[in-house]
Amino acid sequence: MSHLSPIATRGTLAENTEDHASFASGTTYYSSWSVLPRSQLSDVHQKRRRCFEEMFEKCRQRDTICCCQLEIYPGFEWTCMDPSRDNYHILKKLLRQNDLTRNSYLRWSRQDLTTALAARRIAIPDPDNNIREVYRHALEIADTARQFPFMKLPKDVRMVVYDYALTYEMVQTSRPPLLSVCHQIREEGSPTFFRVNEFNIRWERSSSKDSFQPKIRRDTLQWLDMIGPSQVKNLRHLLLQNKAPAQPYRVDLSCGDTSTWSVAVRGHDHSLPSCPRKEFQTRGAILADMRKVGAAWLLPSLTSLRMTKLIKSMEEAIQRTQKGMDLFADQCGHGKSVKPSIKGIEMVVRAFAAMMDSDGFD
Repeated sequence: MSHLSPIATRGTLAENTEDHASFASGTTYYSSWSVLPRSQLSDVHQKRRRCFEEMFEKCRQRDTICCCQLEIYPGFEWTCMDPSRDNYHILKKLLRQNDLTRNSYLRWSRQDLTTALAARRIAIPDPDNNIREVYRHALEIADTARQFPFMKLPKDVRMVVYDYALTYEMVQTSRPPLLSVCHQIREEGSPTFFRVNEFNIRWERSSSKDSFQPKIRRDTLQWLDMIGPSQVKNLRHLLLQNKAPAQPYRVDLSCGDTSTWSVAVRGHDHSLPSCPRKEFQTRGAILADMRKVGAAWLLPSLTSLRMTKLIKSMEEAIQRTQKGMDLFADQCGHGKSVKPSIKGIEMVVRAFAAMMDSDGFD
């Protein structure tokens, strides 16, 4: 259903560009009517352009600042961020807000910082100097040097910590640093890491003349072999995608109902499907909306007859996919007792391919 979830192109900011800015996964050009080539700008405007691009690059490098915030912002939705003074201040505000989120000490007054230093028996640096940055730096250094007897905590408490520390918004491809601290933490935390996070399962059509069956891509298969059967059985949340730029489907292996498979949609805050903070809508909910209000709101070009055919095709797709997931449940179990295997994940891939084929979106 790639045409139901449009994606805005993004990319990375190129250095020394004459007339374009870039985003996280593609290139977005400044509109020609609003930005002149740098060679035609005065010295003052060239300096202003450089300041804007430096601020943009700082924001882009922050993984905690969504790429959608850099292009879509209240007041100029669906427009490129031209290097204007107003947009410079918007970026500056985004960076400041992000700094406050990343470092709570920035919100503290000098008295708060002094009290914290005294409570932790840290010598107050230059008490006659009223520079909060010096105090914050002293607390940050102390935080870095602090040691906590984590392994002395009861195991059930450690497991709660793993649930929080090993959950990520972005799709994971490798074990996080925490699982490399020691063998015991790796043994205890790995099942949680693979159970709570989402993982991309990429697939392709077989190139064999005798078979067009979908199969797991070699790189994904190598990753599954690398983590081993003991961790494959802990996988619960998959992202399945037939090909770019189609949006991946979110699949919960513990839920056998394929109508709960969900795909990214545009959020109320105008975030795009490519945004890591995207919203997901289940396939069943999309179908229910189409039955209720018709597909015209989603695909205005559809005639009534084509809309009816699309709804029927989606209904058949869910039924066909369900058969494949029933086979997976027979092989790997269901609900909380599900224990996936590579063979079982191949069944899910085939079920997904059957859905895309019956939808006509492959």
